Amino acid sequence: MESSVIAFAANSIVNASNPGSPELPPRIVHLQADRNMNKGFVNIIIKSVLNGVKETMIMSKENRKGYNKAKDKAKREKKAK
Repeated sequence: MESSVIAFAANSIVNASNPGSPELPPRIVHLQADRNMNKGFVNIIIKSVLNGVKETMIMSKENRKGYNKAKDKAKREKKAK
């Protein structure tokens, strides 16, 4: 029961398709994980996965600005046709 509730929540939050419609641009997310040389390689893997999941669900300000610019450009191109 617990896993089905978590799966339902994740499926409702995460976008099912990229792009959401043929008129919109794909969501491109840039992320960076800094490695602490005093810790093992597993730490960098965990950091990068967690940062990727966070950026996928809630885009950062910089990534959102880039996406909105691409979306506006796609809308202008569609109107021009």
